[in-house]
Amino acid sequence: MCRIPRNIRAFILMGLIISFNTSAVTLPDLAPPVVLLVDEFGVNLMNGQVTHQLETVSIGNATGLSHSISSYTNNFSMKGYYGYQDKYYGKGRVSILKNSGTEFLDVIQVNDFQNTANFTVMVNGQQVRADSQISSGYTYHALGDTRHSLERKQDGYIYWTKPDGTVSKFLSGTHTYPSSIGLLVQVTYPNGYTIDIDWVSGKVTSNTGFALKYIYQFDEADRYMDSSKPNLPTTQIPPVNPEAWAQYNPKYIQAINTAKENCLIQTCTSHWPKAEFDWPGGMPRSIFLGYSELRVIDAMGGETKFYFRSYDLAYDEHGGLVSWKTPNTEFSPRLIGIKPAQSTSAYYQYTYKNATESTGSNNGSETSWVHITGKVVNSMLGNEVNAYGIGTGYYSTTQNTGNGNVRRVIPSTDRPGTVSFAELIDGTLDYEPTWRNLLKTYTKNSGDKEIYEYDTRGNLIKVTKNGTWISGEYPSTCPESTRKYCNKPTWTSDAKGNKTWFTYHPQSGELETITYPANKNGIVRKIRYEYAQKQAYYYASNGNRIYGSPIWLKTAERTCAKTNTINNVCEGTNDEVITRYEYNSDNLFLTGITVTAADGNNIIITKRTCYQYDQYGNKIGEIEPKANLTQCAQ
Repeated sequence: MCRIPRNIRAFILMGLIISFNTSAVTLPDLAPPVVLLVDEFGVNLMNGQVTHQLETVSIGNATGLSHSISSYTNNFSMKGYYGYQDKYYGKGRVSILKNSGTEFLDVIQVNDFQNTANFTVMVNGQQVRADSQISSGYTYHALGDTRHSLERKQDGYIYWTKPDGTVSKFLSGTHTYPSSIGLLVQVTYPNGYTIDIDWVSGKVTSNTGFALKYIYQFDEADRYMDSSKPNLPTTQIPPVNPEAWAQYNPKYIQAINTAKENCLIQTCTSHWPKAEFDWPGGMPRSIFLGYSELRVIDAMGGETKFYFRSYDLAYDEHGGLVSWKTPNTEFSPRLIGIKPAQSTSAYYQYTYKNATESTGSNNGSETSWVHITGKVVNSMLGNEVNAYGIGTGYYSTTQNTGNGNVRRVIPSTDRPGTVSFAELIDGTLDYEPTWRNLLKTYTKNSGDKEIYEYDTRGNLIKVTKNGTWISGEYPSTCPESTRKYCNKPTWTSDAKGNKTWFTYHPQSGELETITYPANKNGIVRKIRYEYAQKQAYYYASNGNRIYGSPIWLKTAERTCAKTNTINNVCEGTNDEVITRYEYNSDNLFLTGITVTAADGNNIIITKRTCYQYDQYGNKIGEIEPKANLTQCAQ
């Protein structure tokens, strides 16, 4: 749930795979390394911010949906009256990366529940301001990882295509200006699995028949603040407006299997899992005054508590009064503690300082002091205390002066938001001094050193360690027609130079063949995969049962047991092993696997394994091949 593993918050992921179902094909293991510079105390040492995520409710397992909330800054976010960052709340915005002296750089930043990407705005090959009021003739250019693309299409939506071919779809604003990008409304994966987000009706749905239903509820008791709150006349913080708060922050989020019940609009009769959110009375004003508490009760009944304290912005980091500020006027609520479910006390605890910085105008003609977000000074994880040395400037070095796994991070001064160097408890990381900011070397304290090399698009092509290496190659071009697989390797080579070759299914981007190096007997093993489009069957919002948009699923896997494959046929008689996958479920659950091959007497036989699920998508039964079933029950 909320706890961050203590021993692996800064690490390298080689081959991160998100599987759609239990029969998903394993991708090649050569993938760009990803480093998370968040220590076990939940502090992001890239920016000195507390970063937490809480899983609240889920349904359907791999084919379903899950919900989470997160906080990625110390400050309580009041943007649009939303009390937390909802997993599915994504949008486009203008982000200023540089605004110092004569340097100015702004970008269009888009995000969804998996990634964030920055794009500059170009007109006739020249960069223009991201907030330019031009209605046509511009394009978006990825800043950093150029495998990303952003395009405003004739249908009025904006489409963000990622390196793996996943497409996130955004609403347009009132105008067609570059910055007129609204909320995230859809994410479509290469195989066709699709998630739709509808904030107007308050639901998130998948084309596998699952939904998250946001239930908004106003209680008259929410109008009143706790009597212990200070009664201050300041107008610099929001007023008490619980009705508006209840319109943006759900009381419940319920996970539903719409293949089983028609209740996207009306009240559900089945006992579907749901999460509950309990805010203090008098929101949003109350959280800006004194101490506050948010309770989140997950689907299993576990209660997580988030504790906030409001900091007076009239005081600097040393506690002195800022000359141009008035006490008891402006406040910043900050997360000071978290008590995870099943814990008896606040397991995570934080204290902060008010940090300020000197900034110049766009033309560098004037300077003023402005407050930035508070930065963590100390943290506690149970009884373990950690401390941080953080510069007053936003881009200053963040130093972990305690004993956390992430020791120090030096951001780039030339490219805000990128990293120059990081020191972990077990080694150091050096980064490429470009906007794509790829990891160059990982030097361990033991003396081992890993060196990473990339192609021009940013795909990892070589990892060298102690004089040996693994490598790979990718297609030289990446046109629109191959976006689902052009950033996947055509071959990879191990430390001995043995190559494994890959081809891909064009429609889904999934693996179509894997050809392994020859074994000691000269046999080259080849696996061939087959796919078919399948459709879930479930209730839509209007109450009618519908077939969802098709999804490419693996239906068969073929290989030769003892001989070579020639033109997709085994050299040996009765040598082919065929594994087939069945999805006889309204939700496209994997309901059966058959394996057809020759037995010890060279007679072709078929063995079948069947799987059973409850209405929540949990596997509750498995019938083994010895039952000799001819088909699996639906």
